[in-house]
Amino acid sequence: MNNETKIKALMLQIDSGQMESDAARVLDFIIKEKFSSMPIICDALDMPEKTVSARISGLLDIGIIEIVESDDDAKYHIYRHQANAMGQVKNAYNRKKAKFEQWKKRGLQEFGEFLHSEQLELGL
Repeated sequence: MNNETKIKALMLQIDSGQMESDAARVLDFIIKEKFSSMPIICDALDMPEKTVSARISGLLDIGIIEIVESDDDAKYHIYRHQANAMGQVKNAYNRKKAKFEQWKKRGLQEFGEFLHSEQLELGL
């Protein structure tokens, strides 16, 4: 299922008022509140932090929510809904790119001895 289909399914649940998934409940809360953080979502929806964290991660992956820029000292991220389809595509792309960069860095640190110099020059 692609991101657009996932977003449509979530919005259909929200619009119908029949939120069967935790992801739809979390997204609905963020949409209604405009801005929210993990502890507030956990308290308001009476969900464990691990559940909310996983649902937020999935929503970030498909681009329908985004992290609000804040100072580096903030204890928690603030999330907001991204209603614009192009914004969602951009968010999903940037999230996937950041995950790839983390994966690549971890791979180079842990398995660098298995890579040939040509691969290292290419950044692989």
